[in-house]
Amino acid sequence: MSVDMVLDTQREYTNISIFLEVNPLTLGSPLHKRRATVTIKALLCKGHAVIITTSAPRFIFDDLLTTYPQCTVRNIATLDPGVIQKDPVIVDVEKTMAQLRSFLDGMNDVASQEAAWMAEAKLDVVCLDAPFLPARVAKQVGIPTVMITNFTFDAVFDAIAKQPSDKELVRRCKDMYNDTQYLIRIPGYINIPAFDNEMDQKNVLDVPLIVRKFRQSRVSIREKLDIPLDSHCVLITFGGFELPASAWTAENVLPEGWYGIAACPFTDRDVRGRLRRIRAETWYMPDLINAVDVVVGKCGYGTCSEVVAHQVPLVYVPRSGFAEEQGLIENMMRPYGYAVEMPQQDFYRGHWTPHILRARQMKEDHSPPSYIRDDGEAMASEYIIEIGLQNAIRNNGPYVER
Repeated sequence: MSVDMVLDTQREYTNISIFLEVNPLTLGSPLHKRRATVTIKALLCKGHAVIITTSAPRFIFDDLLTTYPQCTVRNIATLDPGVIQKDPVIVDVEKTMAQLRSFLDGMNDVASQEAAWMAEAKLDVVCLDAPFLPARVAKQVGIPTVMITNFTFDAVFDAIAKQPSDKELVRRCKDMYNDTQYLIRIPGYINIPAFDNEMDQKNVLDVPLIVRKFRQSRVSIREKLDIPLDSHCVLITFGGFELPASAWTAENVLPEGWYGIAACPFTDRDVRGRLRRIRAETWYMPDLINAVDVVVGKCGYGTCSEVVAHQVPLVYVPRSGFAEEQGLIENMMRPYGYAVEMPQQDFYRGHWTPHILRARQMKEDHSPPSYIRDDGEAMASEYIIEIGLQNAIRNNGPYVER
């Protein structure tokens, strides 16, 4: 699918802004930004200027900033209220809805600030992953918007909203999402209300996985972790949440003879014994996933896409109150990967061993039912560029220089 347009070859580059959601879902963890960096790199490789607007730590984008001088990061405190969790797998509904109400009540100043910035920056296209406020602002300024996602937060909020007043907050979110013009829909999606009727489908592009790939070999990573190549190993990752050092022991959670790597934020490295802790932000997650036999974690797009791309089984703990999970399980993990559900009760009790062993056996016994491509960023970037060039030519003509 493409936008109908005629390109003048003398106008080659666009000025693109990528908005990444501010998401307390993982207590500020950068892990859910994984897919965005892949598409951003694809755009930068083609010579386009990209401004990343986010509250995520700058180090996430260090490689892009070092390699591509036309890439900049613009840090802003508030773009999206996100979701608050009580622990790795349970949403705090009351605090989440209170935060949404506070955000919506105070968003006018943020909207005015963003409108002024967008107009001054002379953007050709705004990409959203996937806050709703910039969609409203971009429409007011007259800049086309492209959302790149498998879900939107209005669907998440709607699933947990119980009171009529909460449903009204959801309606306000949906109204802003409705201002988005185009959708790049990635695998593992759920219904996206802003694009749920037949007329909207002409502006929807379905793409393969947008996913990071490993850089260092399994052998190299195992050597760095001091884990024997002939031993089984499980990676434990819950995207921004610390696992208490005393909560689980190797004897409790690991099968006999297995090693475990717990990737935690802001933790000291501890590589003693069979269950080891590493500081998540100092490692490239696809390298770790490629080096282990099983991953234990929760279902987010980053984790699910990376275990599928590297064909590593996932033992997932169901997340209470998060609507995205159903799409990731039904539309990604089951058709394209290996997924074993660990009940929350077993997770909290440290009764992990049977689920880990089942996941390993699943891969040994079966191939995934279907194959999925993992080059979605190529299609996504071309689509974004096409829309941006169309807008640039419409507004400025082919001979205007930035």
